[in-house]
Amino acid sequence: MDTTTGLRRPPGRYDEPRTLPRPLLVGGAVVLLAALLGFSYVAYRHYASTRAAFTNLDYRVASDSSVLIRFRIALDEGETAQCVLQARDRDNVEVGSVIVTLTGQGSSPFTVERTLPTKHRAVAGEVLSCRRAP
Repeated sequence: MDTTTGLRRPPGRYDEPRTLPRPLLVGGAVVLLAALLGFSYVAYRHYASTRAAFTNLDYRVASDSSVLIRFRIALDEGETAQCVLQARDRDNVEVGSVIVTLTGQGSSPFTVERTLPTKHRAVAGEVLSCRRAP
C-alpha cells in the first residue's frame, strides 16, 4: 500500500468541483457593479428632484394641545410642495402629525408658521420633510 498519495475520493463516484473561468467571473462582477451604479444614479436623481429645500427655524409649545412650528422653505413662484410636520412628547413619541401643502410666493425662500394640534403636551415640533407635488 502506498502512503504518499493521501486520501482521495473513489474514482467515478463523485463529480469534481467545477470552478468558473476567471474571465466569466470578472465579467459578471463588472456587469453587476455597472447595474448597481446605474440603479443608484437613477434612484438618486428621482429622490433629489422631488425634494424641496427647507430649514427648521423654531417651535413653541403653545398649549397642552398644540405646537407652533416655524420654518423656511424655498419654492419657485407657483410651485407646490407638501411638508410633513411632527410633534413629539418627552418620551420622543409622536403626539401630532400633519401634511401641509404650500405654494411658492414671489420671494423665495419664505417663512411659514403652522399650528399643529397634538394629542397631549408636546416638547418638540419640527418639519420632517418637504417634497414637491407632481
